[in-house]
Amino acid sequence: MIDDGKTRPRSLVRQSADLIRERIVVGQLGPNLPGENELARMLDVSRPTIRGALGLLEGELIVAPASNGIARRVTKDWFACNKTGPAVRFLLPTPLHERSAGFQAEMRQMRERLASHGAEVVFQVSSAFRARHPERILAKESADGGCDVWVVVDATPEMEAWLEARQLPCVCVGGSYRHHLPRTGGDGDHAIRDAAKSLLALGHRRIVYPLHNAYGVQMVATFRTVLEEHGVLWNESFHAPIWKDHATNFFPVLARMFASAKPPTAFLTLGVRNLLPVLTWLGHHGLRVPEDVSLIDMIDDPLLEFLYPPVTRYYLNRDKVCHAAVDLALRVARAGKPFDEARMIPMRRLEGRSTGPVTDG
Repeated sequence: MIDDGKTRPRSLVRQSADLIRERIVVGQLGPNLPGENELARMLDVSRPTIRGALGLLEGELIVAPASNGIARRVTKDWFACNKTGPAVRFLLPTPLHERSAGFQAEMRQMRERLASHGAEVVFQVSSAFRARHPERILAKESADGGCDVWVVVDATPEMEAWLEARQLPCVCVGGSYRHHLPRTGGDGDHAIRDAAKSLLALGHRRIVYPLHNAYGVQMVATFRTVLEEHGVLWNESFHAPIWKDHATNFFPVLARMFASAKPPTAFLTLGVRNLLPVLTWLGHHGLRVPEDVSLIDMIDDPLLEFLYPPVTRYYLNRDKVCHAAVDLALRVARAGKPFDEARMIPMRRLEGRSTGPVTDG
């Protein structure tokens, strides 16, 4: 290492401190710093020199004091004040490539809009979504303090409860919306109520709302309420069966339903991962849409444009969701804590030719 060539050359300790600060500013280091040995190797100086440099940065309130057994950290206040934008971490239940094309486009749009505000965006898949008690997982994932705001996609009620109790800076996009947190997404409750009522008006009583995982469970209560308001006896295994992982797990469920004396006459599906297994099974067994079975999909997707007959579906203006999510995330980053605000986006019904009156009386 050499000095900067000025008439009063900086000491090696001062030069090392300045280099560490520069790397913190550009994001190469922090919020947790490497150990003294690693920093010494990075800068090609001795460990005592690094220890002295860290002491200088500690005196400047850039680096937190050393703690036995714990890595030094960039101080939160300095780090927040000297970044060009907030660090935003998306917490997802499944990898992006496993989600629908429409969902992937929505996430890309959010990332681009946040980046335009100088934000650093990271997508992280968490096992907390599948845990009955996610508290320990969430505590571990949030312990590094490496982000200014979490954007939690499709949070479970248990996750929302933990986030609210801890007052972790977060925004919920989708989820149960049962807690007092900043949240946005499609107004699924209104959409499923409207869809169920339209099928009931056509004479359907045996309506199935299948789910391939826990996502969408929050709307089951609304679905059940609508059916019971119209005198339909609720049966969890019939009206809201949950199948997992692969479509073939759902085929035996469908086989049992259609082998009964009173088979389904209509389906409300939540996205193409529910819709396509139903269409596949119906086609394989010679059942027609809508002559034999009516279909409504609750989430729009570009793939639906290629289906025949066109499927009646509910369209969510993803641009409005993105705008709301980004606005909430930036406000939470500035506030440093969540607040109670809902920005629910109405879903518009797009009529296809996949529904008709019940034919079996």
